[in-house]
Amino acid sequence: MRKDTPLERLYNGIIKENPTFVMMLGMCPTLAVTTSAKNGIGMGLATMVILTASNLMISLLRKIIPDGVRMPAYIVVVASFVTIVEFLMEGFIPALYSALGIYIPLIVVDPRPSADATRGTTCDALVESIDLAATFVDAAGGDVPDHIIEGRSLVPWLHGQTPDWRSFVISEYDYSATPQCVKLGLEPRDARLFMVFDGRYKMMHAEGGFRPMLFDLLEDPDEFHDLAKADAHSVEIDRLYGLLAQWGRRMSQRVTRSEADIKAMRGGSLRRGILPFMLDGSEVSPELTEKYRGPARQRHLDGDA
Repeated sequence: MRKDTPLERLYNGIIKENPTFVMMLGMCPTLAVTTSAKNGIGMGLATMVILTASNLMISLLRKIIPDGVRMPAYIVVVASFVTIVEFLMEGFIPALYSALGIYIPLIVVDPRPSADATRGTTCDALVESIDLAATFVDAAGGDVPDHIIEGRSLVPWLHGQTPDWRSFVISEYDYSATPQCVKLGLEPRDARLFMVFDGRYKMMHAEGGFRPMLFDLLEDPDEFHDLAKADAHSVEIDRLYGLLAQWGRRMSQRVTRSEADIKAMRGGSLRRGILPFMLDGSEVSPELTEKYRGPARQRHLDGDA
């Protein structure tokens, strides 16, 4: 085959330099969706659109992105186009989206050599979509502000490590704006669902006075048999409700100060406010009454002096 010809470049792109065949990148989505020609072509076209758009965007930004965050920036660009394609596919080709499912986001990979140890492998750790924000911060070399970002970084898993990880995941769904809320006669505040999954048992709790639903994904992966209809699994239901309560008590409101900031504040004074229950000020440190000493600007007894 003659070199530097369109035919050679086509051959290199499909066979010789194909990341799936040469570097074993993207093996999870490749193996998972190639059960039919339709799924394979759909994933191939999605990958082609994502990589083409990503390469175009990166080529426009390559002189703007600093060298220190070049690789994380590339991952964010690719992930952004993956999300766009996923939403478009879900909206306009729902049948193909249902067939490809979770494997569309797996087009994104960590191209750094430190992630080579996990190429072509799978991980059964319980992850949530909110973990992506923490992963991007960690990949960029920053410290994850866990008082603001609830997710956990996936970088240790990508590098073959086994971090201290969560034992259950939570999913929330608000259907207050759907026709189902009206059909059930619910107020918008009660149209909420919570899912708890511990790796085997999946329980769904619905506000509004409905009973929970429970499925054993080990014995019933398609979720056909609701175990909560009987009392045989009441222990599992109570345990999962305990996990839901634990999640409900998480720190989710304090987003202005980190743990380190709060520890540094201990023992210090803000040097403002009032000092009640004192006779002459000698009861406290002089520095606390410094701004209160000296001649009074105005007297409010027996008229102004």
